[in-house]
Amino acid sequence: MARPHMAGIRSLRGGRVGLFLATGLVLILLGLRLMASLHVNVLWFQSVGYEDVLWRRMAWSWGTRGLVGMLVGVMLFLNLRLVVRTLGSIQIKRSLGDLEIAEQLPRSYILWGAIGFSALVGLWFGGSVVDGVGIQALLATSAPLWGLQDPVFARDLSFYVFQLPLLRTAITFAMVVVFLVFAVCLGGYTATGVLRWGRGNLMVGALPRVHLGALVATFLCLVAVRLWIGRYLLLLYGSSEVQEIFGFTDAQARLPALQVMTAVTLVAAGAVFWGAWKNRAAPVVVGLGAVALGAIIGLQFYPSLVQRFRVEPNQLSREAPYIEDNISFTRLGFGLEDLDRERFRYSQPPGADWQDVMRQLDDLPVWAGNPPRIALQQMEARFRYYDFPSVSIDRYPGVTDTKVIALAVREVEPMGIEDPNWQNLHLRERYLSGMGVVAIDAADRSPEGQPIMILSGIPPDFRSRSDNPEALRLQRSAVYFGMRAQPYAILNPSSTDFLAPDSTPGQPGVDYPEGVVLSTPLRTLSYAWELGEPNLLFASEVSPSSRVVIHRQVTTRVMEIFPYLRYPEDPHPVVQGGRLVWILDGFAATRYLPLSQPHELESGRRIAYVRNSVRVVVDAVTGDVAFYRMPGTDPLLTAYDRAFPGLFRPFDELPAGLREHLRYPRRLLDLQAQVLRQYHQDTPQQFHAQQDVWAIPTELMQGESPVPYRPEYGMWRLPGEQEETFLLSTVFVPAARQNLTAILSGRVGRDGQR
Repeated sequence: MARPHMAGIRSLRGGRVGLFLATGLVLILLGLRLMASLHVNVLWFQSVGYEDVLWRRMAWSWGTRGLVGMLVGVMLFLNLRLVVRTLGSIQIKRSLGDLEIAEQLPRSYILWGAIGFSALVGLWFGGSVVDGVGIQALLATSAPLWGLQDPVFARDLSFYVFQLPLLRTAITFAMVVVFLVFAVCLGGYTATGVLRWGRGNLMVGALPRVHLGALVATFLCLVAVRLWIGRYLLLLYGSSEVQEIFGFTDAQARLPALQVMTAVTLVAAGAVFWGAWKNRAAPVVVGLGAVALGAIIGLQFYPSLVQRFRVEPNQLSREAPYIEDNISFTRLGFGLEDLDRERFRYSQPPGADWQDVMRQLDDLPVWAGNPPRIALQQMEARFRYYDFPSVSIDRYPGVTDTKVIALAVREVEPMGIEDPNWQNLHLRERYLSGMGVVAIDAADRSPEGQPIMILSGIPPDFRSRSDNPEALRLQRSAVYFGMRAQPYAILNPSSTDFLAPDSTPGQPGVDYPEGVVLSTPLRTLSYAWELGEPNLLFASEVSPSSRVVIHRQVTTRVMEIFPYLRYPEDPHPVVQGGRLVWILDGFAATRYLPLSQPHELESGRRIAYVRNSVRVVVDAVTGDVAFYRMPGTDPLLTAYDRAFPGLFRPFDELPAGLREHLRYPRRLLDLQAQVLRQYHQDTPQQFHAQQDVWAIPTELMQGESPVPYRPEYGMWRLPGEQEETFLLSTVFVPAARQNLTAILSGRVGRDGQR
């Protein structure tokens, strides 16, 4: 019969083995999960033709993670080696029968334990680095010169946009790592007994004293670097009482205080290390006290005094130069530096051509906003599983003139499928593809008040009339990719499904998406794991010739390829060459333009610089994606272009038919209108007094509560011009009044110029 203590040993060993096996199983499953996700990503990027973008993204993201993890692990281990030196012999007592054996733990075991702990910490820190840090590093190495300097430090703006974000992230991360190493070493020295309280005093050996002192000094050096960088950050986060811009107090008080505090902190770092080396407490106390006192006096008290006694009595004269810089750089940041201004002096011309006026009024859209969507939903949806997510206003060339057209794409609404089983949601062609587009004359209606159809019905039928634009004829009506989020699709092309317009078997990449062919069990297993869908493994309708299509929402699809631009606007549909395509606006934006007042492009995300420099074209049938760079100068997009060569195609390669349908983004005009509410004021006196602030008026929408006026598209002729052009316009009123004071219009020509 086994003795009780032997049974306990076996139980303990069994528990360790079980824990080891469970940990190993979890790690294996995590590894397989990552491999499946990587496999799916590689297959998908290959299918859309952007595999190089994926590998470049991964190289910099994971390379940065690996570098950070390695540096953290090595730094922690080198410091732990010093702690291990102070560790005495460790004995492990074990019982063997009636004998008690004491064995000394080899020091190599302790070192290997330190290596393992350091590796785990390094792995955790490396894994915590977000993808954006790697892209920051890539942009910093690809950055062009901006060609413009700030008026305070005379630095090229590229430093603020590309290098400063990386420096800020790196210094903050380094401070966290040094603090962690200090805490671990402090705990280690306390555990070994070389750092302890005795007789009312702190008793510490020479090695831990110098070691911990060096870590504190290193931390203070990093604080000094952070303070030095903080001088540049002042230009981004001003604190003036005049609209929180970079002002007199920032330039004349906070900026010098940061310079002084940088020097004080560096001297304090030297004092702390010297005091630790010489075993003297006074330099340490004085150094740390100087930093704390300097922060209170230099960074808080002194700027308050300057603001109170130098700025407030003469605020306008003190702040005027900084207001001028803020106006100039804010207009630059939001593309308003070359805004064409024209004062409209109305006077009725003699012999006014009222018929010409009527022609202009006839081109005003009467079908815009939500009403046409509701009307088309009732008239053209036909089935519960069809829906019109939105109505888009565009222009198409007619026989005699350009007509304003309202288009709505008929997409599948998965919630409307009566029997939403797995086959219907993912396999049946009827529920995988929308059905074409409905087009109506946006500036006209029938005597009964109904829309005048140009393209309608299932399948879409073009109404042949003398003035209807022939460009709206649609040959391929399938809509596999649209505005609405759609589940993944499994395509099984055959002689009866996924056909060409002439009812012959369709071609992948022409009549339906290519997707990824599930040609091997490994591909099927990877997609089943990634999508969390075991039916892919067992369904009889999934074969080696099946194609899986994912990321079917246009904006999501584009963001999967290149998430570093902003896509705040819905894509708009265009009928081109008998096919339906989507055009999505891409914005290059950053918060790091100095002296520019930040505003919101998207909810909760403030930016100081934005350019609508990219148009992304997505085929609604095949899902093909193409990025086109718009004409104009945008150093931020130039950096992206250098970082990802070949991603952005030149504007000249954009099909001529699509250039006819470029339009000014509504979200950009909204943003610029918000900026111009204050920044139309030219002089510091006006801006300081805020005496001519504009507001966005309100309007009533079908009897609802007043809502902010929504910019509208239409064909209009601006004062002084001879021809009508397709414009997006909004209006301003004086603050607290509802009198028209200004109109803001934007347009994009066939050459891509605004």
